[in-house]
This record gives sequence, C-alpha cells and structure tokens, in this order.
Amino acid sequence: MQKNINKGEAYHLFFSKIKLCNETSDIFHLIGLTAATESIMSDRLSSFLLNIRRNNYKNGFVLNSNSSFAKLLLQCKVHLEVSLKINSKDGVTLQTQNLFDEIWEWKEKRNEVVHAICKSKKNVSHKNLQILFSEALYSCQQGHNLLRLLLKWSKQNN
Repeated sequence: MQKNINKGEAYHLFFSKIKLCNETSDIFHLIGLTAATESIMSDRLSSFLLNIRRNNYKNGFVLNSNSSFAKLLLQCKVHLEVSLKINSKDGVTLQTQNLFDEIWEWKEKRNEVVHAICKSKKNVSHKNLQILFSEALYSCQQGHNLLRLLLKWSKQNN
C-alpha cells in the first residue's frame, strides 16, 4: 500500500533528524522535531484505538481525526500504565515504570516549550533564549526516548 510506504519513509526521515538534535543550534528545528514526535505518538495511539474498535470492544470512546493528543492519551491510559525497557544497540537502556505518566508529563512540558518562544505571561519576565533552547533540546531528547518506548508498546499491542 503506497501510503504506508510513504509513512515509513517519513518516519525514517524523522528518526534520522531527531538522532542529530544535539548537533543543532536552531531552536525552531528542535520545536519542529518535538511537534513531529507528538504527531507520531498520536498516530500510534490512534492506530491502537482503531484496532480496539475493529475488534468490537465497547469502550465508550469516540475517535475522529480531530482527537487531541491529550484525548488519545486519556483513552489509552489504562493500556499505557505499563513498565517497559529497551536495550539499544548503542548501549543505552531506556526504561519507564509508567509510560502513560511519563508521556503525560512530557506533553505538559512540550506545550510550554513550543509556546514559550513567542508567548509570555503578564508581569513575568520572558525566559532568555539560552534557557528556552536548553528546554527545547531536553523536550526533543525526552520525546525521542518516550517515542521509542511507545513504539515498542505499539508493536506489542497492534
């Protein structure tokens, strides 16, 4: 199926770029990678929920193309409350005790990072660019690690 080949190529391009996030000095590049991370997470969660629906489970949820990332996470919450561990080829071990909690926390921080570059709160000093860059880099790295764990979970559950 052509669209799946295209999606695979897009995922491959994303992973080749996010692995190099430490080498960028462009905060907007990091924000873009972070947004793409959320998009892939949403895609995997949507796929999981659609598979549940296809299998005739009655979970009382409504899924459409407008479902927010938060809504998808909440609908998958019970299934994401798992511990996972990945041993990478590069010797790095990724693990979580509760994938849902960690993704939810990342989502909250991601929202701050994505909007902080241009938004500020009334009577609060705007963060300097170096702090914003450090937070964007961390969000990108953390999102990448959580995405890898989510993809492992997705393979086990789809």
